[in-house]
Amino acid sequence: MMTRISVALVTIIAGLSCSAPALAQRIADGPGEPKPPAPIEKPGTRPDTTLSSKQTTGEVLSANSIAKTLVVVTTDRRQMTFLVANDAAPGLAQVNPGDTVTVRYIEVGGQFIAESIKG
Repeated sequence: MMTRISVALVTIIAGLSCSAPALAQRIADGPGEPKPPAPIEKPGTRPDTTLSSKQTTGEVLSANSIAKTLVVVTTDRRQMTFLVANDAAPGLAQVNPGDTVTVRYIEVGGQFIAESIKG
């Protein structure tokens, strides 16, 4: 009986010692730290795909340069959420909620990708 308890304790201690470094690293990294998304490749840059750009004008509801997203209410009162391509990212830093902007974008798989933002 004592041997079984000793084996169980050794197993528990060994398991905790193996998981402790990973837990310490997770705590050190911070659980809620936002990380920039991977670069968005515009499909039109590949030779096998051709997409036509569209354009809309509207009022900015939100602009997030870390997440690279832009939410706009268009002149016809549609709310559109754009993923911002790297080429358009500098324009994203220039806009604030309430600004009127013109966005040139493409639609890929039901998502809008902003190619340029002018305000």
